[in-house]
Formats: sequence, C-alpha cells, structure tokens
Amino acid sequence: MRAPCFHRLFLFLLAASLSGCVSDISRDPRYPTDYKVGAVYRLKQPVFADKADLTIFGTYSGLILFRPGDSQMPSTVQDYERAPQNWKAIAGVAQPGTLIHITQIQLENNPENGKMVWIRGRLLDVSWAKKTAELAFISKRTPPPPGSLLGDLPVVDTDILELVTKP
Repeated sequence: MRAPCFHRLFLFLLAASLSGCVSDISRDPRYPTDYKVGAVYRLKQPVFADKADLTIFGTYSGLILFRPGDSQMPSTVQDYERAPQNWKAIAGVAQPGTLIHITQIQLENNPENGKMVWIRGRLLDVSWAKKTAELAFISKRTPPPPGSLLGDLPVVDTDILELVTKP
C-alpha cells in the first residue's frame, strides 16, 4: 500500500516542480533592476501596446509594450496607421509624453525559460489602456549579479523612458 502513496507523492512533487510560479519581487534587493514600484516614467518614443493572451473573442488579459519593428510589430507608427486592420493584436500606440506608473516587479520561475523578471505598469493618460502593461520588452537587459542563477535583468532604457517622479 505504501508504493502507490509514494508514487502519488512523487507525481505531485514532479508536477509542482515543472509548473512555473510567479512571485512579487518589487522590494527584493537580490534583483537589482532600476525600476521601482511607485515611480512614474514618461515615454520619449512611441511604442505599440500588444494585446497579451488574446482570445478568439477579442478579449485579452493585459498589454505588452514593444518598440516599432520588434516582435512582428509594424516598422513604424505610420505603417500601422495606414492599415490598422492588419494588426488586430495591437490595442494602440502609446505616444511620446505618455506617463507610465510602475505597479509591480515580478519574478517568473519557469522550467522552460528559466527565471525571468517582468516589469508591470499602468499607462496613465491613454483612454484605451485599461489593463496593466508589461515593460520588459522596451527595457535594456543587464547581466545578473555574479553567481546568480537569474537571467538578464530589465533596466530602464533612457532612449525610451525618462523618470518623472520617484516613489
């Protein structure tokens, strides 16, 4: 009778170790990104807001910000504006001057991709942006501290964002 119980425990532990987990590291000094929860940044360049986890019903769970030309995005804002129907996954364009309030910094521990840091923020003055946006793809990447098992850390790309207010 012990063998089946041991097998169930083993399968449970295996499933738990293979599933990813996300934790809030907003105030954890072991992850030295220069983003801080509560800070407000201003966009210096336009960025596309991609609908994250888009369903067949047109709903989505959040936004992911991308530079023009990145990750199957239009090369320019003008390309998008000429034919927005060709880019159904784009919620809109956040123009220079748009303010972004950093709301959370998360660590995703994923067996497929390793450890990744995500930067979440809210676009403050954009009427179509009702969901949280991911800033990792408009950020620079910096190597982790020596001895860390973490991948590259996202840091503020000063060509795209400027700090307006500190937390």
